[in-house]
Amino acid sequence: MQVGQRLLWEEAAQATTLSTALFTVLICAIGGVVVGWLVKVFGDHTGIFAEMMLEFGRTGRFNYRHAPGIVLTALVSLISGGSLGPEAPLADACGSLGTWISDTLKLDERSTRSLGFSGLSGMLASFITSPFGGVLLGLESARAGISYPWTLFPSLVSSAFATVAFVFAVWLVFWSRCMFFQIICQSLRICCWQYR
Repeated sequence: MQVGQRLLWEEAAQATTLSTALFTVLICAIGGVVVGWLVKVFGDHTGIFAEMMLEFGRTGRFNYRHAPGIVLTALVSLISGGSLGPEAPLADACGSLGTWISDTLKLDERSTRSLGFSGLSGMLASFITSPFGGVLLGLESARAGISYPWTLFPSLVSSAFATVAFVFAVWLVFWSRCMFFQIICQSLRICCWQYR
């Protein structure tokens, strides 16, 4: 997403001779038309996070057949300047992956709910960089009057892996771009070397 935003709003903006105001209006209008076309092609399955979680609380499933369209529509909207947040499409994509795995393995309803919830918890944990926060936020959002104690351990494992993967990915990106981390590592090496 950041690559698309950089290419569109920085590279393309500099390559054109249009004024900044006209370029912004033009890109937002084109983005709106493309989002409208995608909604017509894939259907209007995008919802806000709270609605999606209520549906998951009632059914225990994410509809993975709609996930690619939801993610593509959200991506175009976010790149072209829409104010849509990424949490609902990400939750739908990650929860749908858990539901799809469960359907592929022909697991029972309880396992389907657990895998869908684990995908959702992993996304929330990486989104807020807190494994426990991902599980608790997911439990609070998806509750709908039902108790899910059996989902805690798989969701904690999923949340922990997602948080570590996200932090590692961010570290890799910033390591090459930021001297701050290199200075800290060099300082730690010097401190460790002195106390040997």
